[in-house]
Amino acid sequence: MKGNSLSVMTAFVMMSAPVTGCALSDDGAKESQRAAALDSAFTLNLSTETAPQDKVHVTSSDGSPPRDCFGTGCQFAYLAGSVLTLTVTFPTDRPNCIFFSGWSGACSGQGNPCTLTLNSDLTTEALWSPIIGCDPE
Repeated sequence: MKGNSLSVMTAFVMMSAPVTGCALSDDGAKESQRAAALDSAFTLNLSTETAPQDKVHVTSSDGSPPRDCFGTGCQFAYLAGSVLTLTVTFPTDRPNCIFFSGWSGACSGQGNPCTLTLNSDLTTEALWSPIIGCDPE
């Protein structure tokens, strides 16, 4: 029994030896960075009107795919330090007689598009105003 334990221990040490001190492959390094980054992710809370043409299109420097927000309650997580670009793709919504009139919250005071650096959880809303003299379709 003692001999078997020694053989198993020797095999374990021999199998472990080549791994010690090895550098991670590019894929392994990227996965390690992603795992570490999850600890430093933040959320963008975003809202806009509910019509499909009133969407806000969000792109990020972190490499995540673009996302669209229709309506209230959109929450998107991104890596800390990501630069986000929020774009109202159709700033005039003639069928609903409204136009994009600005932002509240984190994008307040910016035009279209809005650019944010995500270093904390942020909230913003695309604001819409009525088109005077317009009849909804």
